[in-house]
Amino acid sequence: SILIIVIAVVLIALGVWVGKEISGKKGDELSPYSAVYLATGDEIVGIGQPRGDHQIYNSNMPVLRALFEKEGCTFWDLGISKDSEDELSSKLHKAYDLEPDILVLTGGVSVGRRDLVKELLEKSGAETLFHKVAMKPGKPILFAKRHETFIFGLPGNPVSAQVGFYQFVYPAIQKLLNAKNIFLEEEKALLEREIASQKRHLILIGLKRKKNGMTTVMPLKEGSGSVSSFSLGNCFISIPTGDQPWGRNTMVGIQSYV
Repeated sequence: SILIIVIAVVLIALGVWVGKEISGKKGDELSPYSAVYLATGDEIVGIGQPRGDHQIYNSNMPVLRALFEKEGCTFWDLGISKDSEDELSSKLHKAYDLEPDILVLTGGVSVGRRDLVKELLEKSGAETLFHKVAMKPGKPILFAKRHETFIFGLPGNPVSAQVGFYQFVYPAIQKLLNAKNIFLEEEKALLEREIASQKRHLILIGLKRKKNGMTTVMPLKEGSGSVSSFSLGNCFISIPTGDQPWGRNTMVGIQSYV
């Protein structure tokens, strides 16, 4: 599928690092690698800061910090950049000065007038390896490289960002660490309710459980902003593109994240 091909591009790009000794921040011997995180968007404010009527808290930061640190990463949060060329360019160069192994940005990767990430990454010397994937949620995902830093641009919506992390960033981390298994654990399960046919590869949050000795999975609420579904679920359901709906009791692929 297109999704597998795109993941392969990430892994091939990372392949030059396999077997290389990866350090976190130079001098930090405890962490095998380092990541810098930068949020973008006029509508984003830091947790605990005053919030305007049309602003939202940056819930992506603590989640991504926890996900990276779970994998043994040194994690730096560079805060939030407004939708300004000057501010975002300045923040990018601050990120590069830290010489991270991975740079992750959230927001600004769609094609709107104020989505500046791709343009400014390229102006700063980064090479875009792909932008947009046939996946829902997470279509605008971007992958780029600048010197020895690999760059992931994730959508700003919390569920889209976490799906993007698990489907693209997590395998990249495992590849960098030369792990034997680089993807989330995969298995098969019976659907507990029907899922409509899909024009893009659909990644749903699901609840895996045992019923009468069989592994079943209940799809949870859809929506790129439905953060609560992550805490209620324990796996992703992978629904490839196709013209036919996926009926109840159909066997589907799942990936456990808990």
